[in-house]
Amino acid sequence: MGTVRNFQQNSYTYQNHTVSYHSEYKIPRIQSALKRLMDILASALLIIVLFPFMAVIAAAIVLNSKGGAFFKQKRIGKDMQPFTIYKFRTMEQNAEKKHKRAEVFSSKDPRLTSVGSFLRRTKIDEFPQLLNILKGDMSLVGPRPMLARHKKYYKGYKRDRFMLKPGLTGLAQVSGGVFIPLGDRAEYDVDYVRDFSILLDIKILFKTLVIIFVGERRFIRPHMQGMPAVSTPIRIAAHEKKESIA
Repeated sequence: MGTVRNFQQNSYTYQNHTVSYHSEYKIPRIQSALKRLMDILASALLIIVLFPFMAVIAAAIVLNSKGGAFFKQKRIGKDMQPFTIYKFRTMEQNAEKKHKRAEVFSSKDPRLTSVGSFLRRTKIDEFPQLLNILKGDMSLVGPRPMLARHKKYYKGYKRDRFMLKPGLTGLAQVSGGVFIPLGDRAEYDVDYVRDFSILLDIKILFKTLVIIFVGERRFIRPHMQGMPAVSTPIRIAAHEKKESIA
């Protein structure tokens, strides 16, 4: 059993402003507790197992370019609360000042270092977020942590994405990831929260492992008009409705 329908009033305080909205969904406590237990056990084990490998990666980053091995940034998490996310540094120091905005959105981001390009492509740059998971800021699976400037994409019912902790991977990430427009990713986030279950988390984790080796492009299905690689009941219903209208 996953998310249940239970009309409720949600209220979040973000940057000294209270945001209130109505939601039809509620996450059962037992499911939430099981998810947290899985997060603690898995993140602790992975940190221990991957520590030697992560130490080598950190050394490679420092030797490859000026700057530290890690990158920290403020993100918006559960209940719209800010937290500090950790990543391996993939860009040059002061990259934003060195490159024009047009260059940043080119097919090959000039801000990336040679090591950073590899880390981004293989998703290894996300490994330090295992510490965020162990701390309780994040979960293994969930909507990706949001940048404050992207909050315009999450109004009304889309705020349901903040009912769960952000994840290291998520439904959007196994359905096309960076190739999905931000506005559409918001829909995937909401679908995940509303269809949340431990089984869905396991499916997404398995799909993530496959993507690490074959890449995100393999899971883009243009003929399915936006349906995710891991289908959820809400997403399937929306797709069928769209086809019946066309």
